[in-house]
Amino acid sequence: MGCAEGRFMPCEGFSEFLARVSPEQDNDPALKRWVGLTVFDHEGAQIECLDVVLFACEFDGERDLWVDALGIGFPLYEELFPGRYATYATRVDQIKDETH
Repeated sequence: MGCAEGRFMPCEGFSEFLARVSPEQDNDPALKRWVGLTVFDHEGAQIECLDVVLFACEFDGERDLWVDALGIGFPLYEELFPGRYATYATRVDQIKDETH
């Protein structure tokens, strides 16, 4: 399984989402978090994963939005991000070798 993170670029109607769906409570009032969402690829197909989390953070008057897709299964992860899994697996092996 893999995870993907990226900047969230809201489309038309995002302000309606914000008005309808309350974020999860967080200890940091500058951070807002919505969980249990769905993510789609650029062709409109749903990406199957364990959870999707949207974050909004206010900093110096600017709002930054990013999204995490958690638990994307293999081989779908490899289809979406070719070569990324192999790079990660190689790095994990290197870290194991360095620590043993």
